[in-house]
Amino acid sequence: MANANILVAEDDGIVALDIDSRLRSLGYYVSEIVSSGEEAVKKVQENKPDLVLMDIILKGEMDGIEAADTIRTQHRVPVVYLTAYADDKLLERAKITEPFGYIIKPFEDRELHSAIEIALYKHEAEAALRRAHDDLEKKVEERTLELLKINEQLHQEINTRKQTEVALKTSREELLKEYNQKKILSKMLIDLVEKCRHDIAMELHENIGQILTSLKINLEVIDDKLKSTDTELGAMIKVAEKRAGQAIKGIKNISHGLIPGILDVLGLLPSLQELFNEFIERTDIKIDFFNRNVPKRFDKEKELAFYRIVQEALNNITKHAKAKNVYVSLLRKDEVISLSVEDDGIGFDSDKEIKITKRKFQLGLLIMQERAIQLGGKFTMESQPGKGTHLLVEIPG
Repeated sequence: MANANILVAEDDGIVALDIDSRLRSLGYYVSEIVSSGEEAVKKVQENKPDLVLMDIILKGEMDGIEAADTIRTQHRVPVVYLTAYADDKLLERAKITEPFGYIIKPFEDRELHSAIEIALYKHEAEAALRRAHDDLEKKVEERTLELLKINEQLHQEINTRKQTEVALKTSREELLKEYNQKKILSKMLIDLVEKCRHDIAMELHENIGQILTSLKINLEVIDDKLKSTDTELGAMIKVAEKRAGQAIKGIKNISHGLIPGILDVLGLLPSLQELFNEFIERTDIKIDFFNRNVPKRFDKEKELAFYRIVQEALNNITKHAKAKNVYVSLLRKDEVISLSVEDDGIGFDSDKEIKITKRKFQLGLLIMQERAIQLGGKFTMESQPGKGTHLLVEIPG
C-alpha cells in the first residue's frame, strides 16, 4: 500500500541507507531508522508506524526477535523480518513471534515490495476479522437482552454466548497462526459468519424456543383450570399467552433468517421466492424475479452463496437505496450461473465511494465479493447518483 509509514531496524548503517533508498523509490515513507531492539520498541510506541522491517540480529541486549515479540503483542504493528541468516533454530524461534513475513538478504525490490504489501494486507485482514467478531458479539448481546425481558430463565443464553465468544477467539487465533493468504482468510471469515448464524439459530430454536413453548402450554393449562373463578387473573394470563406466542413467532422468524431451512430441502429457487415474499410484505418494495435454465438443485455451497448474496443485497437496499422496485434475475448459460440484482433507488458515485473506503470497505459488500471469489466467480457493482445500483455475480455452475 503506497505511502505506508515504515520503521527500519537494521544494525548496519550502509545496509540501512540502502533499504531506506529502495523503500522510498517504491513509494513508501520511512519514519525512522534504528539499530537496536530497544530503539525499535521505543519508536513504535511513539510514532505507531504501519509496519516494521526488523533485522533479526541487532545491537543492544534486545535482539530483533525479542523486539518483534514486544511490538506484536503490545502495539499490534506488523513486523517483517530482514535476515541474512537461514539458521533453522533461529527461524524456529522467530516463528513463535508470529511475523508477517521474511525477507532473506540479499533481496530484490520486487521481493521487498511483495513482502510489505502481503504483510499490510494480512494486517488489514486481521482488523476486519476483529471487527466482524465485535459486530457479531454485539448482535448476540442485543438478542440476549431482548429475550431476558421475556423470561428470567433465559440466563442460559449468557453462558452459551460466553462459550461462543471463546470459540470465536480460538478460531481467530488459529486462523491468524495457520493462514497467511487473502483467499484462505476470506474463506475462514465466511465460514465463521455462517457458523455463528447456525449456532445462534440452533440456540434460539432448540433451547429458548422450547422454553417459551413450555411456558405457553403451562399458561394455557393454568387458564383452563381457572375457568371463570378469577376473571381478572384470567385476563392477565390471556395477555401472557399472547405475548409468549408472539415471542415464539419472533424467534422462528429470526432463526429462519439465520438458517434458511427450506434451502436444504427444496433448493435455491423456492428459497429465494420465499425470501422475496417476506421482503415485499415487510418493506412494500416490489420485486420482479426472473430465472431461466437454473437447475433445481446444484452444489450446496453455491446455493448458499447465491442466497446470502441476495439476502445481503436486499438488506442494503432496505437500509440505503430508498428504492420502489427491485429486479432480480438468475440465469444459467455456458456452465455459468449469473445473478443480477438491480434497484431504482438513489444510487451513489461508485468510483468515489470505493476510493474513499479503499482500506475500510463495507464488511457486507466485502463478504459478498469473497463469496463469489471463493467459488471461482466474479463480483461487480455499478451505481450512479439518482440511477440506482446494479450488482452482478457470475459463478461456474
